[in-house]
Amino acid sequence: MIELIINILIILVNVSAVLNVLLILKVFFGTSIKLTNRILLFVGGLYFVVNIAIGIIPGMLPFLTLIVFAFMVVSIFVLSQEKRISNCFLAIPAALMYVQWGSMFKLVERLVGLDKFVYHMPEMDVTVSTILPDYILLAIMIVLMNKVNKELLATKFTKAEGIIITIICIIYPVVVAFFNYLDGQINHVLFSPFWLIVMILINVAVIYSVAHRKKAAYYKKVANNQRQQFQAEYDYFKDYKENNVDIIKFRHDFNNHMLVIKGMFEKGQFDRANEYIEKLSAATGGLKKTYVTGHEILDMILKSKAAAMEEAGIDFSMEGNLTALDFMEDVDACILFSNIIDNAIEANLNVSESQEIKRYIKLSVKTVNKMIYIQLSNPCGEDKDAKVNKTNGDVHGIGLQNVKEIVEKYEGQMDAEKEEEYVVKLCFGIK
Repeated sequence: MIELIINILIILVNVSAVLNVLLILKVFFGTSIKLTNRILLFVGGLYFVVNIAIGIIPGMLPFLTLIVFAFMVVSIFVLSQEKRISNCFLAIPAALMYVQWGSMFKLVERLVGLDKFVYHMPEMDVTVSTILPDYILLAIMIVLMNKVNKELLATKFTKAEGIIITIICIIYPVVVAFFNYLDGQINHVLFSPFWLIVMILINVAVIYSVAHRKKAAYYKKVANNQRQQFQAEYDYFKDYKENNVDIIKFRHDFNNHMLVIKGMFEKGQFDRANEYIEKLSAATGGLKKTYVTGHEILDMILKSKAAAMEEAGIDFSMEGNLTALDFMEDVDACILFSNIIDNAIEANLNVSESQEIKRYIKLSVKTVNKMIYIQLSNPCGEDKDAKVNKTNGDVHGIGLQNVKEIVEKYEGQMDAEKEEEYVVKLCFGIK
């Protein structure tokens, strides 16, 4: 009976191992793996069935390691929302981090003397560190996934940082084996607890440095986003002030202009009056446009981009309004609209005069059944056959990764299409 219970616990440990690697990829490495409690339960249940099948079918046990690896790779590939191949490669350092966690528990077990309690089975010896670490790690990872800010979890390591972590995880078991060897050679009573504590502290330091680095990168990104919003607001109020000065000047001289024109008409100087009105129109035409979209942040962004659009001959038009988007934080709205407007302006600049294509940006907003649908379109230009997403070094879509993160934060949907024109479609539930 005890052996049956232990076998079930070991199978659950195997299940936890797969889930832990997936969670390490998401929580520590910030990979775009779609994981929820329901998905974890489904993957865990499926792998539990696979383990039972391996134990029942004769001759399958020798292939257990290969089956586990294949199951993990397929799970990562299926659950990844993007960069599937690179996520599969990241499974290697994630698995090494998982192994390092188990090694640390084994050291703790030895330090406190729990390694003396062993249950001997035909295939293996079972101790506390055989079962408990996986369950503890799984519980910690699930709490982190559900409680920690999603944007913080999505913060990724650089390639250099990923390589450093991988090297540390590879070196760690080698160092443990070396100290185990020295422990057998040195009979001093303090040596064993000393190196055990040192190795545990190294583990803790690695985990702390990873968490600290992710927090630092996240807050740097938040600061940059805040700076972007403040810059947009500064540009808006700067333009507003300049525009107001021009309006005040014009109003101040308006009566005088009217008197002059009236005098010309009274004297029959119609051509001169007409010329005067044309010059006056040209002067007032320099006043900057005011955009009213129903969303203050987008108004600010369009105001700050007005000069660039006018200089490039880009015609901006909008249908509907964005009043229903008031649930979105100003910083996020700024990132969202700044990026898609900048992309649209950039794409328009790729339209040469020889193409005889009108430069335009069309924004369409519809609100239906507590859903808001936003669509922004612009011409393709000379790079019509280029890819939509520029986050991987392609031609169009700088900053679309930031847009995707905002969309994911508000549980929305995003689609970017390229046919005769670029079209970015966004959809959010109204809260």
